[in-house]
Amino acid sequence: MFLNLFGKEERRSSSKPPTASSSSEVRLDDNQKKSSSDMEDAKKYTPFLFDFSYLHNPEEFEATLTNQDTTTTTDGGNNNAAEDMADLEREFAINHLPTIQEYYTLFTSIYNYQSELNRFSSDLTKGYFIQYTVESVLLDQEGRALLCEAVWLYGVILIVLERLLPGSIRERFIIAHFRLSNEGIGGDISTIESI
Repeated sequence: MFLNLFGKEERRSSSKPPTASSSSEVRLDDNQKKSSSDMEDAKKYTPFLFDFSYLHNPEEFEATLTNQDTTTTTDGGNNNAAEDMADLEREFAINHLPTIQEYYTLFTSIYNYQSELNRFSSDLTKGYFIQYTVESVLLDQEGRALLCEAVWLYGVILIVLERLLPGSIRERFIIAHFRLSNEGIGGDISTIESI
């Protein structure tokens, strides 16, 4: 027996040791099973995970949820679909709200980094700093390196973010954060969209 990466014990019928390809095949099969079950679980939450189009008319989206859920059965009684959808949304909030809040904090931190970088650049250009101008910072080897690294870091953050969390997923995280937390959307829509 051996313990694979997922903690499952498997018996080997042959007496020869497992090869790298056979153990990776087992792990790949387990990953595929796990990802397909995760996808099935995720599909049940899609009715209430909205993108930024929600911001332009939230009442319409909320009404669609309630209209979709208040269907009637063939015997004329009221279906429990509305209650099931509300329970499902509560379950989603209980299980995933901390994760959603962490992602929202990540997004706002990236937005704040970009805002601070732009403000520093603007202040430097306007002469806000008495001893430094854009030219003097670029002439100094350490200043030039720091300025280039700050812009480079922002670019890397954006590339990694786009690769790991495409735009549609980020939009759904942000809208889910505002819908499920007690903050409400409030505020300026352009600020929310820029996050």
